[in-house]
Amino acid sequence: GSPRWQARQLSARQRWEIEQKLPANLPDAQLIDSIQLRDLLEALHQWSQAKLPAAERVPLSDAVEEHIISRLLHSQTMLKIENAWGLPLFALLKASYAPQGLEERVFTSVEDTANYFRLMKEWANRSPHTMRIIEELDVPLERLEEAMNELDILVRSWANRYHQAGSKAMTIQMAFGEK
Repeated sequence: GSPRWQARQLSARQRWEIEQKLPANLPDAQLIDSIQLRDLLEALHQWSQAKLPAAERVPLSDAVEEHIISRLLHSQTMLKIENAWGLPLFALLKASYAPQGLEERVFTSVEDTANYFRLMKEWANRSPHTMRIIEELDVPLERLEEAMNELDILVRSWANRYHQAGSKAMTIQMAFGEK
């Protein structure tokens, strides 16, 4: 595969020092610097704005850009790595965004619950290509974080194996917690 990041201007020792700051089990994504991150946010913003009528489109402001970066860092979706030899670097920690604020989490829960009930209704009606998944187990408290991380990796790996852009859009929705 391709390298995690392009650092031609850094020595092997400098690259090693930065790589030591990276956690294990990162999603398959490259590290990017702050300029690349802002370019990516701008491109995503333009893409999302293209779906709106021209009269409703707004430019991406610096304040909104900073807010997005702050939310991604706060939610631990992304990690900022200070780089003594150049611009700060950013690493993707999760393949999806999970909001931290109570209001955002409640709103997400309502959307997820509605989608879950729709899927369960389809399953109850024996609609093709739907299935119900439930598993109950006892997990030692000292292995709980390990189990959750492994489950996240397994589901992400499974999704990556079967995902093909432009194919039938599917969703898998799970919640994990105490019985």
